Amino acid sequence: MSDPNEQVLRWAERTLGGGARVVAWEALKLQDTQKTWLLRVEQGHASTSLVLKTSPLGWDAGVAVEKAVLPLLEELGVPAPRLLGVDLTGHAGVLAVLSTVVPGSSGRPANAPLQRLRGLGAAAARLHAIPLHPRSDLPHRDRPVAYDPYVAERREGKAPTSSLLDEADHVVSNVVVPPADTVLVHGDYHLANTMWSDDTFVGYIDWDTAGVGQPGIDLGWARFDAALFYSQQAADEILRGWMEETGYEPAGVAYWDAIAALQSPADLGELSPQRDAFLLSALQRLERC
Repeated sequence: MSDPNEQVLRWAERTLGGGARVVAWEALKLQDTQKTWLLRVEQGHASTSLVLKTSPLGWDAGVAVEKAVLPLLEELGVPAPRLLGVDLTGHAGVLAVLSTVVPGSSGRPANAPLQRLRGLGAAAARLHAIPLHPRSDLPHRDRPVAYDPYVAERREGKAPTSSLLDEADHVVSNVVVPPADTVLVHGDYHLANTMWSDDTFVGYIDWDTAGVGQPGIDLGWARFDAALFYSQQAADEILRGWMEETGYEPAGVAYWDAIAALQSPADLGELSPQRDAFLLSALQRLERC
């Protein structure tokens, strides 16, 4: 499906009220578990752009998280989308979240933008300055993209694996999680889930895997993403930015790097060698701890 259905568009109009009309839309992301559109909405003589996300029935966990976290972010003044409406009933055949647009651009530049990567680390550190305890609508997280079942499926023999992934799983399962205070975590933190104006950070987007956990959850995932698409040096620039912002080194960098790499399928195609190199480095650093 490349277009939002008519019922969810009408829901968006009713949610906005004031005679709002959705006059155009553009697909931003079309995934199995979530579809995202940029809507153009007219109200009287005014026109604005909004973001509509839909998820299939039964995929309510991420929608419920955004319902909880976006108002919290607004209260705290965090640069992120502002929640306009949530439909957890599925009357339109899908679950839906309607929010404002964070200006700027996302995505990964073709070449490693070192200044932007340092900025990504610094922005993560500012987010991690928000202490938080788990609650029913913002649960504890022990890994990034917590909904992805790759580790469990490999353990149960339901998904392909490799000797390196099995070794890494064994190692981290026998490591005491480095202690750290729990904070607000994004849960899927990387360049493509942030907005930029040139190399200036603008805001955080896509909060459906947010929760409460250690900073390493976001830091490890951002580093893993940078190592996949750029290099280990790019990953280290993220850590550098985090440390410049905080003035100290985060707990358990090697552990959280390994956890991040384990949250990927065995076959990453042409990116598999980069994943394995990143994971091997994490294991070697863990052995020296």
